[in-house]
Amino acid sequence: MSSFSPFTQTRPFCPTTICVSVMFLIISTMEPPFPIILGTLAGVTFINRPPLSFLHFLLFMESWPIHDIGEGSLYSVHMIEHLVIALIVPPAMLKGMPGWFLRLLVKPILPMLRVATKPVVALIAFNATLAFIHAPAIVDLSITNEFAHFAIHASLLMTGALMWWPVIGPIPDLPKMAPFMAMGYLFLQSLVPTIPASFLTFAEKPVYTIYETLPRLWGFSALDDQVLSGLIMKVGGGLILWTAITVIFFRWAGESERADRPIPVPVPVPVSPR
Repeated sequence: MSSFSPFTQTRPFCPTTICVSVMFLIISTMEPPFPIILGTLAGVTFINRPPLSFLHFLLFMESWPIHDIGEGSLYSVHMIEHLVIALIVPPAMLKGMPGWFLRLLVKPILPMLRVATKPVVALIAFNATLAFIHAPAIVDLSITNEFAHFAIHASLLMTGALMWWPVIGPIPDLPKMAPFMAMGYLFLQSLVPTIPASFLTFAEKPVYTIYETLPRLWGFSALDDQVLSGLIMKVGGGLILWTAITVIFFRWAGESERADRPIPVPVPVPVSPR
């Protein structure tokens, strides 16, 4: 078994890294008046959005050393990569991408997107993708074929965006769910990964045999690495989703409190006769 060092970059030309870098250059360098012109064509007004943090997250996950360790030694690191791509990057992307640009992107497929972002459809699409990419044959393929790995991560990112869309509703054409419905939706999503996570956590031998052939970093056996992967999927994914549920709840409670607060009526000041 060959040695593996996390300090040695072994895949400097990952296609995902290249695509993310190009996307970063295209979007992050756009300043008025160019966005105003494209925004007018898209039928929306240019509005500043939060920083494009999703690109930084995605670039970090798809670059050295995370990408190399996940593909070359530890499936638990690969699982962290999947969690970030599925549960952190999509909401950051929907929140951070300029509204005019997002609407311009989805305008040609808006009728299809109306169906795909329905809560039940989005939930099924995301979890079917999640189950598919964790099948042993697909994991083997992602390790041995870089472009298959790229396609798998791209599908996880896209279905992750579909799953988060009903919660965030980044454009008026496809509005978000009511807060109570969004919390129930995310609660249901937090339960679904329990099934594949249980298979990984309680298996008596490695499910992904290809990781038995890879160098073992930091003394982790393939089985211990797999158990840790299952815990990351369940506990890590649950923490992300429950954080989102908590944020939605407190925002909802704050909005309700402000709506119930009586509007102060100005009292006329008596004017003394001169």
